[in-house]
Amino acid sequence: MLADKGLRPSVLNQSTRRSTLQGLVTLLLACLAGLRTPADAIMTMRLSLEQITANSDRAFVGRVVGVHSGRDSAGVPSTWVTFAVTQPLAGRVGSEVTIKQFGATEALADGTAVHFPGVPTYRPGDELVLFLSGESDAGFCAPIGLGQGTFPIAHRNGRTVVTATTENVGALGQARAAQPRGARMPSETDLDDFLGVVRSLIAKRPSR
Repeated sequence: MLADKGLRPSVLNQSTRRSTLQGLVTLLLACLAGLRTPADAIMTMRLSLEQITANSDRAFVGRVVGVHSGRDSAGVPSTWVTFAVTQPLAGRVGSEVTIKQFGATEALADGTAVHFPGVPTYRPGDELVLFLSGESDAGFCAPIGLGQGTFPIAHRNGRTVVTATTENVGALGQARAAQPRGARMPSETDLDDFLGVVRSLIAKRPSR
């Protein structure tokens, strides 16, 4: 059933197969935690920026300051990512946010390395705008729509811009269209302009 969803680990250690299958279930629950309807739960479904914003439990601008892979208390391969928050946007966000994602992007001591297509990876120093689901009972958390809820930031010629990826290009294009100058090519947009659209959408959300 899981294979039908296109979730195939690139490397899977036989001794951890049981834990990995348990972790897959948890990953799916973590993804579902931030989505409100069965239709939204389809991970291949393209989400609008309005949907991403409406379903996020927390949102912020941040920089990756730590990435660590290991096993959680249940023995599930996991990666902990810590962000230094530069601008909180929605939800309860402190000066730092740490999330736990399913999978080990770095090989563990026993050689286990598990990664699934579509699950974002992070490197120290990465800057981004992130829209997170709520945490599952096991503490797992994922961006809304996986890569669709992750917007990388770049610095170019004195400008700070949000850049398009394969996953977020549709939502970023909608943000550009909402701006007064209505850009046609959704490859990037100024960070301040993007955040203006996001804050407008957040202001329309029902009180939580």
